[in-house]
Amino acid sequence: ASVAQKQMHKFQKAKANFLKFVEAAPPCHKSFSDAFYYLAEMAFNKGNIDEFCYFFEKGMESERNRLPFLPEVDCTVKQVYFGMYLAVNTSNFRSCSSCLKLDIAEDPVKTLCHICRSVFYCNRSCRAMHQHVHE
Repeated sequence: ASVAQKQMHKFQKAKANFLKFVEAAPPCHKSFSDAFYYLAEMAFNKGNIDEFCYFFEKGMESERNRLPFLPEVDCTVKQVYFGMYLAVNTSNFRSCSSCLKLDIAEDPVKTLCHICRSVFYCNRSCRAMHQHVHE
């Protein structure tokens, strides 16, 4: 088998293992979101942008649904590919700096950081939760 075929086999095997994990693991598992971000990375590396966006969004969704007492997800893959996800999906948008939700519904003036005036939040609750990180 060629090098490309071996690489494709490795990707398929890794993808199958990550998918098995997200099917079996409870959504509150500390690595649940990470699995989706790794799936997104693999899709991006294969050039499948639609699948990349799908898995990246699943990772963000799983983060939003995490139990509030669990620590924030600190996944290097998420940090590396977040900018790429935004570049692929939107050209002019705002996203919440706390939960990363896109399409902020409330008045942007109310959700804008009153100090730097460049960071947005979904609502006052997200702003309060993220205040210690943003200082």
